[in-house]
Amino acid sequence: MKIYEEGSEELKNKLKLIRNGCVEGPQKQSQLAEAHIAEIKELLVQYTSPQSGFYDLTVLNLLTQSLSNLVTQHPSNQKLVWNEFGDQFPRLIAYPDMQIVQTSLILIRNLSSTANVRLLSRRPVLIALLDLFIKLERTHEDDDSVFHLAFVIVSSIIENEDVDTVWNILDTFEDEPLTPPQAAFIKCLDAYIHQSGPGNLKALFLIPFLMRTLDFCRTSMLSSTSAQGEPDPRLGSVVQTSLVAAETFTVFQSAFEETRNHPLLASARSSQLPELAVGALEASLEFLPSIKPFSKESEHDDPLKQFANFKPALMRLISVVAGSDADVKERIGSVGGLRACMNCAHVDMRESSQRESALFTLSVLLKNHTSNQQRVRDLGDTPVGVLDAQGVLQPFEGKNTRQI
Repeated sequence: MKIYEEGSEELKNKLKLIRNGCVEGPQKQSQLAEAHIAEIKELLVQYTSPQSGFYDLTVLNLLTQSLSNLVTQHPSNQKLVWNEFGDQFPRLIAYPDMQIVQTSLILIRNLSSTANVRLLSRRPVLIALLDLFIKLERTHEDDDSVFHLAFVIVSSIIENEDVDTVWNILDTFEDEPLTPPQAAFIKCLDAYIHQSGPGNLKALFLIPFLMRTLDFCRTSMLSSTSAQGEPDPRLGSVVQTSLVAAETFTVFQSAFEETRNHPLLASARSSQLPELAVGALEASLEFLPSIKPFSKESEHDDPLKQFANFKPALMRLISVVAGSDADVKERIGSVGGLRACMNCAHVDMRESSQRESALFTLSVLLKNHTSNQQRVRDLGDTPVGVLDAQGVLQPFEGKNTRQI
């Protein structure tokens, strides 16, 4: 390879010729790739290596643009570039300059437009994409075009790959309830499903994930409440991601109604998820009123903010899992689910949907279920409401704050 001085105009002009020459069509793309791909690879390694001392954004931008044009609608070049350059893409995605990140994402989007390229064949690329979402959220360095491109790529993974296989790639830390890339992926999946619907997705991983995180939340909350100490520092992020995962599960309700014995719903009902959701709800009723600011940095913020909507999300999860299944309703009623929901059926200005979620979940658990109806009657005078002759809960109007 010819050695170019840093900032070489000769190199820039050469890369522009390669980039612009691709517009002549597939035959020209093939010729340019055969003639220049080895040199481009060496240059890309040189200009992305922190140890090289080369830092020229113009050259790096031209390199990624040239590669992007070489692979556009050219399957054989796509396969070639993926095999030759795949290990370099995490460096490009993590590059500190957003313009370079943007052109790199365009390159990866063009690459992933064919069945020849499976993004999951290289785990570091997936991790780098998810880390990019984390970076944008943390630093608020949110260029809409960068975020959109990254989301389009992850969406293509969700559409073309098995999401449970994706999760298995990410779920490698047995001792951790949650890792940042896992949280980022669940947020992407939730956004994709809200945008496009569940379709044929199964997402069976949601059940063991929710079981693990809700058990962690329950244990951490009870431990903090009994010891009157600060909760596990991981609790806030686990609660927030559990909330997103629970909401993702509830979006599948339309699919549950259309598909008899939907595997995701069947998996939820055959697991301990209903009991764990009730346990987390009960623990939150004791834990959340006891929260105080955890540090000086949070004194000016509402310390409950990171737990907002956790209880409503849990109750919506319980109602969808229960549905019209009498056995699941019985399991929920027998572990205190009715009492927990009734204790949420008061007006809370910080969680405007809490009372509505509680009353709806109670209506689901009580409908056509005599033993749950009897459990409510056995509670006697409650601040929530009374059962009519048909076993339907008639809620009291106004604020109800008394616990039962």
